[in-house]
Amino acid sequence: MKTSGGPHTNKDVFHYLEACCWLVAGRYDHKPVASWSNLDYMKLSGVIYRQTNVQISASTLKRVFGKFRTGERYYPQQATRDALARFTGFADWEAFVRYQDEQPRTAHSPEPSSNLIEVHPVSEATAQPASSRSARRWLVLVGLALVALVSGWFLLPTKKAEQLPDLRGVQLLCSNPTGKAPHSAIFSLQVPREFKGPLDQFTMVFDDGKRKLPFTGGKLLHYYEIPGRYYAVLQYDGKPVDTAVVYLATNNWEVVTEMERDTMRVYPVAALHTPSPEGLGVTTQALQQSGIDTNHTFYVHFSRMQPFDIDGDNFELTARVRTSVDRPGVRCSQVKMELYGDRSKHRVLFLKPGCISWSNLRLSDVEMDGSRDDLSFLGADLSTGGVIRLRIEKKKAQLWLDSQSVYTGGYTFPLQRLYGLRISFAGIGYIDSVGIRDLASGGVYQEALRLSQ
Repeated sequence: MKTSGGPHTNKDVFHYLEACCWLVAGRYDHKPVASWSNLDYMKLSGVIYRQTNVQISASTLKRVFGKFRTGERYYPQQATRDALARFTGFADWEAFVRYQDEQPRTAHSPEPSSNLIEVHPVSEATAQPASSRSARRWLVLVGLALVALVSGWFLLPTKKAEQLPDLRGVQLLCSNPTGKAPHSAIFSLQVPREFKGPLDQFTMVFDDGKRKLPFTGGKLLHYYEIPGRYYAVLQYDGKPVDTAVVYLATNNWEVVTEMERDTMRVYPVAALHTPSPEGLGVTTQALQQSGIDTNHTFYVHFSRMQPFDIDGDNFELTARVRTSVDRPGVRCSQVKMELYGDRSKHRVLFLKPGCISWSNLRLSDVEMDGSRDDLSFLGADLSTGGVIRLRIEKKKAQLWLDSQSVYTGGYTFPLQRLYGLRISFAGIGYIDSVGIRDLASGGVYQEALRLSQ
């Protein structure tokens, strides 16, 4: 088995994997890996996805970390190794391996092979309890870390400072930035002739949850499926260089739905259901006719994407919503509200109290995630209805649920003008009313947000 930097022994490749796992564990949670629960692996899967746009399942992570044992030691595929390396601060797996190979070894530093854990096929006769194996494995890793810190052979997960090439003049362009969903945006990369860096360090992040792609020049097309305003980012060595905005507007409210594990399709819903003059929703029949299996997890997105004559840093939004009742495929009963500005957005995600590890709050350049921050104030059962109010004045935000203030905070990067609103539900939810008031003029822009077709 080989990896970057020339031929390596079987021990070598598992040495790199052990080192990377140790760094991942330290960055995610400082408690021993042996004490990790199934929920820890699920959370780690989500955290890695949010940082790298690569989905590594909890079961794969268990095999990587040795919680699940097979006949031979599990060695993950390249995409998985790249994602783990990026999570620890490196561009990819090869960069991580090169960095390990380049570290100086003193006269007191052991050869890597003398400190590796030998992994042999496990039979029923020789197998030990999983907890005992995991605990001993963790002790060995801690010992390796201590030796590395003393000898200088193995450093903490701080990437070696590298001089980035001059990125002035590098541009990300989109030749068709506006349209209707679905839309294939055409991106091009402009690099000055005097640019000296390797082109394979350019990557694209599309801002729609799809995976990151390399971008070495020419044209790159991306298929956007849901109305919205997307901030596609060009990165170099993981650092942002330029942004192109793609705006998919609507004539009025549009509703699309998608299933959790169906990554290939988004289903437009033909008919909106208005249970009252001010309500907006869809029926189970309409969802089934659109192609959704309502016995599985699905999401419904209501989008109103037209430029509002409202300052995105000085407004008050009030929405009365009802989330899905308990039904097959719906356990967390969530509602997500997103407001899109010129080059950034606000986002609030409420879930049932037991699901707050998946909650999220974003105010332009400030983002908090339930997997690492205490967002218990976003835990609420809104299946019988509730009023969400977000007031932002001079980039200072206050959030209310019903009549209770649950959060205050601020941000620095301005939204400027508002370009749209999206309200999403897990399962069938309803928008009973919604309005936005401009704090500068005092006007309420109901015309831009009317709910009738």
